[in-house]
Amino acid sequence: MSLIAHPYAGRADLDRRAHHHAVALAAASGSKLVSVHADDGSADRHPPERAGDVLRAWGLDPATVEHELRVRETPTDPVEVVLELLDHLEPDLVVMGTAQHRGSLRALLESRAEAVAAHVAVPTLIVPTEGRAFVDATGHLRLDRVLVPTGDEEAMRVAVERVGWFVDLARADDVDAELLHVAVSGRPAPELDLPDHPHLRWSRRERSGPLEESIADEATRADLLVMATRGHDSVLDWFFGTHTERVLRRLDCPLLVVPM
Repeated sequence: MSLIAHPYAGRADLDRRAHHHAVALAAASGSKLVSVHADDGSADRHPPERAGDVLRAWGLDPATVEHELRVRETPTDPVEVVLELLDHLEPDLVVMGTAQHRGSLRALLESRAEAVAAHVAVPTLIVPTEGRAFVDATGHLRLDRVLVPTGDEEAMRVAVERVGWFVDLARADDVDAELLHVAVSGRPAPELDLPDHPHLRWSRRERSGPLEESIADEATRADLLVMATRGHDSVLDWFFGTHTERVLRRLDCPLLVVPM
């Protein structure tokens, strides 16, 4: 059985969409769901809905998903505590929310999502609290188009492998996956033989222009953006560095961060 972890902030308006994506993915894949939280003692923090209640509201069997809560009280950095909890759990996928509106709360949630995604050894799905989602209000999971910006050949290979993995996890069917090369400094698109997958159709696209704007513009037509990372020394330097804030502010679709 796979395990999906959902670090939550403790506020329904910030957690609901990511939590629903985690529940839907767990239901589709037969995975266990564990919600984790670093409790700093704030009075207005609450756990997410039980997965069974969410499934019942969707008209599904509430027993489909095994759901566990793990909370640790801490006066210190909550990100550190969440990373410790995730390290102990060893999940197959982490699902987190990030706020899209401006201000200190958005910046805080973005920094936490980025910190977790940059330090865990498994893929992290970052779901915006606003904008588009691939799980609707009825729990239906729809993954029609996946966008994969290419970096070097190795990063592209890892991202491509995880696209197939995620499509299998989500039990998605008839998915268009597009490899996007943004021509920067004359760098050619990497060459890679694309794997056959019964539920995937691959295509390639090349465009020029500013990196962040180009990716965000193409992502407006995608249900999911997939990027591979070596931490701060990778194609996701575009994300986990000075480009991170710029891209995440523009994105309105979920982002799957894949470690190398």
